[in-house]
Amino acid sequence: MKSTLSVLALLTLCAAASLSAARSVYVVPAENRVRMLDEKIPTSDFLWSARENVIKLAGAGGERLRFQVVAAVERDTLRQVCFKWGELKSGQSVLPAAALKPFLAALVRVYAPSGKEGAVGWFQDPLAPLAEPLDIFPDRWQSRKDQTFWLELDIPRGQPAGVYEGALDIVCSDSLLAHLPLRLTVHPFDLPASGHLFALFNCSKGWLGRYYTERRLQGRSLDDVLAQYFDFMLDRGIQPWFNPLLQPKTTDKEDGLSLEWPDPALEKHYLNHPAYSRVTFPARPRGLDDDDDNGGEEGLSPAAERKVKDWVGGIYEHYKANGWLDKLTFFGPIDEPNSRAAYEDLIRWGQIVHEAAPGAGYQVTEQPLPQEPDWPPLSSVATDWVVHGSNLESNREEIARLIGRGQHASWYISCDQLYPMANYFIDMTAADSRAVAWITRRYGMQGMLYWAVNYWPEVVSPWRDPVTWKRSECNSPLAGEGSLLYPGEEIRSYCRQPDVAGPVSSVRFEMLHKGMQDVEYLFLLDSLGRKADADRLCRDMVISAEVFSREPERYEQVKAEAARLIAETLKKSKGKLK
Repeated sequence: MKSTLSVLALLTLCAAASLSAARSVYVVPAENRVRMLDEKIPTSDFLWSARENVIKLAGAGGERLRFQVVAAVERDTLRQVCFKWGELKSGQSVLPAAALKPFLAALVRVYAPSGKEGAVGWFQDPLAPLAEPLDIFPDRWQSRKDQTFWLELDIPRGQPAGVYEGALDIVCSDSLLAHLPLRLTVHPFDLPASGHLFALFNCSKGWLGRYYTERRLQGRSLDDVLAQYFDFMLDRGIQPWFNPLLQPKTTDKEDGLSLEWPDPALEKHYLNHPAYSRVTFPARPRGLDDDDDNGGEEGLSPAAERKVKDWVGGIYEHYKANGWLDKLTFFGPIDEPNSRAAYEDLIRWGQIVHEAAPGAGYQVTEQPLPQEPDWPPLSSVATDWVVHGSNLESNREEIARLIGRGQHASWYISCDQLYPMANYFIDMTAADSRAVAWITRRYGMQGMLYWAVNYWPEVVSPWRDPVTWKRSECNSPLAGEGSLLYPGEEIRSYCRQPDVAGPVSSVRFEMLHKGMQDVEYLFLLDSLGRKADADRLCRDMVISAEVFSREPERYEQVKAEAARLIAETLKKSKGKLK
């Protein structure tokens, strides 16, 4: 779309409305929730203020910047709202118009607060691509409506450093209502294509299958849809925890278990992706229960153990031959073990994995320190720890010790982590999602894990009912628990915009990615020999998993300080980050 303006128009709101109506436009940080009827819009001076009247953005090459524009209307209809934009310029350098993507931040109704700090009301969360003009008007029986637009600005890697300028013009009926200058500072360095933190988030094929009926598939296979969701996640640096598209087919033969691998091109598509850092397979092959699996103290039968070793060993040899062994890990068959017997069983499984696949990882969803002092330590076999957020502080030293030995450690958020701990609830500040990566860095861990992005089986649709967690004994109901993506096939019904085949994002999912890009500034400082500065800045933001900043302005201030230190160090060394 080409702009007809002589300066950059990042946003043009075109509307036919009576001059007597009250209409206001605000520029809002991406973290701030704006509910449908809020009369006080939460702006921040670091981004924009009515007094200074300048939108101020800053970022590095490879970074995606996000902010919101809120149109508040009273007793009126803004008709045919649309966007037009052009280039940003800094001298002879140009940031192309394609760098900007506008979205409609759709409103969903939260009718049950997520814990004592939650709230009810209409919250913006799904992000529908804005492709057609839109009317904005108060709902029936209301005199006011706040409609939020979400804007993403991608800075390409290699973009020349400098201050890029343009403007945001708001037009109504061919009349200029507001002229908002925009100033973008591009730092003299790029973020790496492959991030330092891995994020393993489960997108269930089974739950997709419940939603994607034949009508919604529209000629696609369920695997096609699953691949769309996986690619969407990878574009934001987040990989699937389990990937059935990479699972080998097995045949039980007289001389053992035979494995047949997927299309090599499909494997390379995922495993060579810069965001695909870990590949997880179950240590227990599918169908093992059909054998004589005694479990308990007697362990596996000889036939069952042979099948497990064929499975684990076959995967190990395949990944070793293709150069992917450093990404491979097997997870034990018991999730969150809570007894001595469960610990002992996981240890036996770990011994089998290490015997069949020396050098591969063995993952357990448990903290390193045993729950009881007389239980056998899982550290005798585990190399890949997934720790519950509530256990991070009590295991801080042990996690650091194991990472120092070359092991992996990540953490996970679940339904029992309520405020003040970070979570992904719709009715909480989106700063929680941004903080997740900072918390990960603060504890020196390498990754984050989450149990689901598409837990929709308890609702007809997450668009219609965002309280997706209802029937569990674990703090239900919760808004958005296990549901970070929305199916694009319902956009027309809820947003009056064209449907999208596949997923659309949420405010929470985007802010998770934002936090992951934030901490790359700290890793860049590490690489330049300024680890003490990186650690200091991280401590400024996070004390523990329960005590961390939720202030958008503070995140930008600390990121700006990190950028200044990086640029200063590069200038002194006359170096350049790649």
